[in-house]
Amino acid sequence: MSAGISKPFGTSWINLLIHSLLSLGAVFMVFPFVWMIATSFKSEDEILKTGKSIVVLPDAVRPSFLNNASDAQRISDHDRQLAEWNAAIEKKEVQSENSDSKKKKFKPFEFLDNYRYVRDNQSFYRYFLNTLFIAITITVSSLFFASLSAYAFAFFKFPFKDGIFVLMLGTMMIPQQALLIPDYIVLAKIGMINTYSALIVPWVASVYSVFFL
Repeated sequence: MSAGISKPFGTSWINLLIHSLLSLGAVFMVFPFVWMIATSFKSEDEILKTGKSIVVLPDAVRPSFLNNASDAQRISDHDRQLAEWNAAIEKKEVQSENSDSKKKKFKPFEFLDNYRYVRDNQSFYRYFLNTLFIAITITVSSLFFASLSAYAFAFFKFPFKDGIFVLMLGTMMIPQQALLIPDYIVLAKIGMINTYSALIVPWVASVYSVFFL
């Protein structure tokens, strides 16, 4: 006799249904992010000419059997233009002093051009350092102050302790979107717009951090 307890047949079907629905929901949630990343590898012409149809994969990596007649023609024209451009480069028909301006106007789109543009024409590394500085500062300061508050709630007894804690938890029920405009007005009135302080100070004392600690 088996030591294990077999589950009813109906239970397995219920679990299968639940997991199927959860998997379907996961696909719907992940799809926009996949589409966003895939679109970052597309040219402006490629994005606009898809019309109302949903085309996830860029032309450069999409299998040919997934292309319709319009897609095939666009890809063929692009490949021809790119071949002509490369041939012109090899023959030195593009003068070096005008190469940058001509590239912007005539050079066919390549798979990583959007990322090259961000790297070469935007202060990407400054943006990254800003994000890193703000994230580290908020994390360290929030952990410090939240630890003090959480320790007091966990180990000290003081008047209205439970009421204060419930009141703090109640603020977690307020959607952050409802606070965006009031927060902006307050920061504008105290002259903190376009500063690091505006991104750091409001998050130094966080109810979420106190609750989780």
